Amino acid sequence: MNVCRRTRVETELKRMNVLLENILKYVKEKQQVSHKPAILPISSLTEMETFETIDDDTYYDVRLYVIINTLKNQRVEFQAQMKETLRTAKERLRSKIRPRKQFVTDVTIRRNMWNDDA
Repeated sequence: MNVCRRTRVETELKRMNVLLENILKYVKEKQQVSHKPAILPISSLTEMETFETIDDDTYYDVRLYVIINTLKNQRVEFQAQMKETLRTAKERLRSKIRPRKQFVTDVTIRRNMWNDDA
C-alpha cells in the first residue's frame, strides 16, 4: 500500500511540475512585449475599426504594452510625491525640535537720524 501511494504522489508531482513549467513558459512568452505593437497608434476611424476586430493575442499585447508604459509614469510620479512628503515631514520635525526665536517687535532707535551730531 505504501508503494502504491508513493507512486501516485510521484506521478501527481510530475504532472504538477509539467503544468508549472508550461505556465512559466507561457508567462515568459507573453511578458516579452518590448516593442510597440504595430496597430498603435490609432489615429483614424479605419484604424479604430481594425483595432476592434483584432485577435486575442494582439489585443493582449496592446493591453500589456499600455499597462507597462502607464505604470512607469505612475511609479515616477509616486516616487516624486513620496520624496516631497518626506521632505515636508523632515521640515516640520526640524521646526518642532529647534527652539523658537524671540522676535522683538517694538525696537525703537534711540537717536536722532536727522541730526549730524549722532
